Amino acid sequence: MSKLEDKNSKLLEVLLENDKIRKEDVEKITHLQEETHEKADRILLNLGIISEEDLRDALGHLFNLKTWQRKKEEELPVIDCLPQSFLHSNRILPIKQKNGDLDIALTDPSDESLLEVIESITKKSLNVFIGCEKDIITSINETYKHIDDKDKTDGLHRRKGDGDMDFVDDVEKLKDLALEAPVVRLVNNTLNKAIEIGASDIHIEMFENQPKLRYRIDGVLIDYPPPTRDVYFATINRIKIMSNLNIAEKRLPQDGRIRLKVGGKEIDLRVSVIPMLYGECIVIRILDKSNIALDLSTFGFSDDVLENIKLLVRKSEGMILATGPTGSGKTTTLYAALKEIISPSLKIITV
Repeated sequence: MSKLEDKNSKLLEVLLENDKIRKEDVEKITHLQEETHEKADRILLNLGIISEEDLRDALGHLFNLKTWQRKKEEELPVIDCLPQSFLHSNRILPIKQKNGDLDIALTDPSDESLLEVIESITKKSLNVFIGCEKDIITSINETYKHIDDKDKTDGLHRRKGDGDMDFVDDVEKLKDLALEAPVVRLVNNTLNKAIEIGASDIHIEMFENQPKLRYRIDGVLIDYPPPTRDVYFATINRIKIMSNLNIAEKRLPQDGRIRLKVGGKEIDLRVSVIPMLYGECIVIRILDKSNIALDLSTFGFSDDVLENIKLLVRKSEGMILATGPTGSGKTTTLYAALKEIISPSLKIITV
């Protein structure tokens, strides 16, 4: 069982023990998790089965954390090194700082890597409290309402081009932004999450009002929480840097590639960047080489079809077309076909 599954299971147990949910709710949530790959807490809130206060108290009990409740008269600190967009996207609120300590309220105490990033950026020891999402967001908006977060986040002067697309004049500053710890962590988490849930594609794109993040799972695109608008552009540039693409080019399509090792497995990521009306769209195709069956005989072909395929791939000239929708096995078939003919005496070039 993964850490995420363990957390979800224990959270449901705590809520059940405290009579916040019923046994039939547990079965319903478990079934929905298998279908949507959403976290249990998000499903519970979306369906209105529990309140944010119920969730806050249950998480506080589960992680042995004190709860934080919003007070209108409470004066909260502004931490210069934590941009508003970062606080928004991660649902984090600084509530007190003293000497080398920083008290923060958040909604997901299970994300240890996030806490490590905050400690690294602030150079302070963290005291963690659990709060309601609505209270944290309201307090962030009120505390930072007089601060121009765009300038705080990247310090870039932007000008509008055709189609209201954002352009930046200073490429070096743009690189610096894309290499900041929160952005690096956000991109890493997005990629790791996709690999963890077995997604075949990641779609990150900007619409008129907000960005959108979707994973393709079993051929179906499923929405996941996207980066905020301010962080979106840095996210795109971070992926372009990882793919060795030109971050200054925003009007032409680009294609690149990323190779990762995750959990000892080699993962190939094919990256396509396409300019659109409100910003660049990125599509990342995930190919887990360790999961590729490289034996044509395991593909379910009938004996006569299999023999014809093996005969065709050994011919010295001609073309074989592998066609079909996303995730249907085109690349896997081509890998297996190449394995049939690979030998020291042949030179093989892939495009």
